[in-house]
Amino acid sequence: MKKTVSAFLFILIVLGSSSGWVHAEDYYGESYWNPQSIEEQYEIMGYRSLQVAVKEFENLYQRKVSLPNKLPSIEITHTFGIIDSYSYPAKLEIEYVNENKPREQIKMFIIPEAQGIYNKAKVARLFTLTDNSKAIQLRDRYHNILIFHKNGWEYILANSKRIEEQVSIDDLIEMANSIQ
Repeated sequence: MKKTVSAFLFILIVLGSSSGWVHAEDYYGESYWNPQSIEEQYEIMGYRSLQVAVKEFENLYQRKVSLPNKLPSIEITHTFGIIDSYSYPAKLEIEYVNENKPREQIKMFIIPEAQGIYNKAKVARLFTLTDNSKAIQLRDRYHNILIFHKNGWEYILANSKRIEEQVSIDDLIEMANSIQ
Protein backbone atom coordinates (compact mmCIF):
# COMPACT_ATOMS: atom_id res chain seq x y z
CA MET A 1 0.00 0.00 0.00
CA LYS A 2 2.82 2.43 0.93
CA LYS A 3 4.60 1.68 -2.36
CA THR A 4 1.42 2.38 -4.32
CA VAL A 5 0.88 5.75 -2.58
CA SER A 6 4.55 6.70 -3.05
CA ALA A 7 4.47 5.76 -6.73
CA PHE A 8 1.23 7.69 -7.23
CA LEU A 9 2.69 10.82 -5.57
CA PHE A 10 5.87 10.54 -7.61
CA ILE A 11 3.93 10.27 -10.89
CA LEU A 12 1.67 13.15 -9.86
CA ILE A 13 4.65 15.40 -9.13
CA VAL A 14 6.49 14.48 -12.33
CA LEU A 15 3.44 14.83 -14.57
CA GLY A 16 2.19 17.90 -12.73
CA SER A 17 5.45 19.78 -13.07
CA SER A 18 5.93 18.92 -16.74
CA SER A 19 2.32 19.41 -17.81
CA GLY A 20 1.92 22.93 -16.50
CA TRP A 21 0.17 22.27 -13.20
CA VAL A 22 3.06 23.42 -10.99
CA HIS A 23 5.31 26.34 -11.92
CA ALA A 24 7.75 27.96 -9.53
CA GLU A 25 7.43 31.19 -11.53
CA ASP A 26 3.77 31.40 -10.48
CA TYR A 27 4.74 31.26 -6.84
CA TYR A 28 7.85 33.46 -6.76
CA GLY A 29 7.06 36.01 -9.48
CA GLU A 30 9.21 37.19 -12.34
CA SER A 31 11.47 39.51 -10.32
CA TYR A 32 12.64 36.58 -8.17
CA TRP A 33 14.30 34.94 -11.15
CA ASN A 34 16.10 38.04 -12.45
CA PRO A 35 19.73 38.45 -11.37
CA GLN A 36 20.11 40.88 -8.49
CA SER A 37 22.84 43.43 -7.97
CA ILE A 38 25.15 43.01 -5.00
CA GLU A 39 23.43 45.98 -3.38
CA GLU A 40 20.04 44.26 -3.69
CA GLN A 41 21.44 40.99 -2.31
CA TYR A 42 22.86 42.70 0.78
CA GLU A 43 19.72 44.81 1.22
CA ILE A 44 17.62 41.63 1.33
CA MET A 45 19.85 40.41 4.19
CA GLY A 46 19.27 43.67 6.08
CA TYR A 47 22.54 45.45 5.28
CA ARG A 48 22.65 49.18 4.61
CA SER A 49 25.24 51.58 3.31
CA LEU A 50 28.20 51.92 5.65
CA GLN A 51 27.36 55.55 6.46
CA VAL A 52 23.74 54.77 7.43
CA ALA A 53 24.71 51.75 9.56
CA VAL A 54 27.45 53.65 11.39
CA LYS A 55 25.13 56.60 12.10
CA GLU A 56 22.43 54.24 13.49
CA PHE A 57 25.02 52.47 15.65
CA GLU A 58 26.37 55.77 16.99
CA ASN A 59 22.82 56.89 17.79
CA LEU A 60 22.15 53.58 19.55
CA TYR A 61 25.16 53.97 21.88
CA GLN A 62 25.38 57.80 21.86
CA ARG A 63 29.10 57.56 21.05
CA LYS A 64 31.28 58.18 18.01
CA VAL A 65 32.79 55.24 16.09
CA SER A 66 36.07 55.52 14.17
CA LEU A 67 36.73 53.43 11.09
CA PRO A 68 40.00 52.40 9.45
CA ASN A 69 41.61 54.89 7.07
CA LYS A 70 43.71 52.16 5.49
CA LEU A 71 42.44 48.93 3.97
CA PRO A 72 44.41 45.94 2.66
CA SER A 73 45.51 45.97 -0.97
CA ILE A 74 42.79 43.61 -2.22
CA GLU A 75 40.21 45.28 -4.43
CA ILE A 76 37.15 46.25 -2.43
CA THR A 77 34.19 47.27 -4.57
CA HIS A 78 31.51 47.62 -1.89
CA THR A 79 31.18 48.21 1.82
CA PHE A 80 28.03 47.37 3.76
CA GLY A 81 27.00 47.61 7.39
CA ILE A 82 24.34 46.09 9.61
CA ILE A 83 23.49 46.36 13.29
CA ASP A 84 23.09 42.92 14.80
CA SER A 85 20.60 43.71 17.53
CA TYR A 86 19.87 40.02 18.16
CA SER A 87 23.19 39.58 19.90
CA TYR A 88 24.05 41.08 23.26
CA PRO A 89 25.35 43.63 23.14
CA ALA A 90 24.16 44.92 19.77
CA LYS A 91 27.12 45.07 17.43
CA LEU A 92 27.97 46.82 14.21
CA GLU A 93 29.03 44.41 11.48
CA ILE A 94 30.84 45.80 8.45
CA GLU A 95 31.68 43.83 5.32
CA TYR A 96 34.30 44.95 2.82
CA VAL A 97 33.61 42.91 -0.32
CA ASN A 98 34.63 42.54 -3.94
CA GLU A 99 31.60 42.05 -6.16
CA ASN A 100 33.60 39.95 -8.63
CA LYS A 101 35.47 37.91 -6.02
CA PRO A 102 33.01 37.19 -3.20
CA ARG A 103 35.53 35.10 -1.28
CA GLU A 104 37.77 38.14 -0.94
CA GLN A 105 36.11 39.89 1.95
CA ILE A 106 37.07 41.37 5.26
CA LYS A 107 34.64 41.62 8.17
CA MET A 108 34.79 44.02 11.06
CA PHE A 109 32.68 43.86 14.20
CA ILE A 110 32.44 46.73 16.68
CA ILE A 111 30.99 46.33 20.18
CA PRO A 112 31.34 48.23 23.47
CA GLU A 113 34.69 47.39 25.05
CA ALA A 114 33.14 46.34 28.38
CA GLN A 115 31.11 43.57 26.72
CA GLY A 116 33.88 42.36 24.42
CA ILE A 117 35.63 39.01 24.23
CA TYR A 118 39.23 40.31 24.38
CA ASN A 119 39.87 39.11 27.93
CA LYS A 120 38.16 35.76 27.33
CA ALA A 121 39.81 34.85 24.05
CA LYS A 122 42.36 32.11 23.55
CA VAL A 123 45.37 34.04 22.23
CA ALA A 124 47.50 32.76 19.36
CA ARG A 125 49.77 35.84 19.26
CA LEU A 126 49.98 39.22 20.97
CA PHE A 127 50.85 42.44 19.11
CA THR A 128 51.51 46.02 20.17
CA LEU A 129 49.82 48.67 18.04
CA THR A 130 51.37 52.07 17.29
CA ASP A 131 49.40 53.70 20.15
CA ASN A 132 50.94 51.06 22.50
CA SER A 133 47.61 49.27 22.96
CA LYS A 134 47.56 45.50 22.62
CA ALA A 135 45.96 43.42 19.90
CA ILE A 136 45.50 39.69 19.98
CA GLN A 137 45.40 37.29 17.08
CA LEU A 138 43.06 34.34 17.14
CA ARG A 139 43.05 31.59 14.61
CA ASP A 140 40.38 29.07 13.89
CA ARG A 141 39.96 26.61 11.09
CA TYR A 142 38.58 29.19 8.64
CA HIS A 143 39.55 32.69 9.80
CA ASN A 144 42.39 34.93 10.81
CA ILE A 145 41.11 37.27 13.55
CA LEU A 146 42.56 40.37 15.22
CA ILE A 147 40.92 41.85 18.35
CA PHE A 148 41.85 45.20 19.90
CA HIS A 149 40.40 48.15 21.81
CA LYS A 150 40.20 51.78 20.68
CA ASN A 151 38.22 54.68 22.16
CA GLY A 152 36.01 52.47 24.34
CA TRP A 153 35.14 50.05 21.51
CA GLU A 154 36.28 46.53 20.85
CA TYR A 155 37.10 45.94 17.21
CA ILE A 156 37.25 42.49 15.68
CA LEU A 157 38.81 42.24 12.21
CA ALA A 158 38.51 38.93 10.39
CA ASN A 159 39.40 37.55 7.00
CA SER A 160 39.08 34.11 5.49
CA LYS A 161 42.17 31.90 5.44
CA ARG A 162 41.47 31.44 1.72
CA ILE A 163 42.86 34.94 1.16
CA GLU A 164 45.57 34.83 3.81
CA GLU A 165 48.26 35.31 1.16
CA GLN A 166 46.60 38.53 -0.01
CA VAL A 167 45.51 39.76 3.44
CA SER A 168 47.97 38.81 6.17
CA ILE A 169 47.84 39.53 9.89
CA ASP A 170 50.17 42.47 9.16
CA ASP A 171 47.49 43.94 6.89
CA LEU A 172 44.92 43.63 9.66
CA ILE A 173 47.36 45.32 12.06
CA GLU A 174 47.78 48.19 9.57
CA MET A 175 44.00 48.54 9.46
CA ALA A 176 43.91 48.61 13.26
CA ASN A 177 46.67 51.23 13.41
CA SER A 178 44.80 53.46 10.95
CA ILE A 179 41.81 53.84 13.30
CA GLN A 180 42.13 57.13 15.19
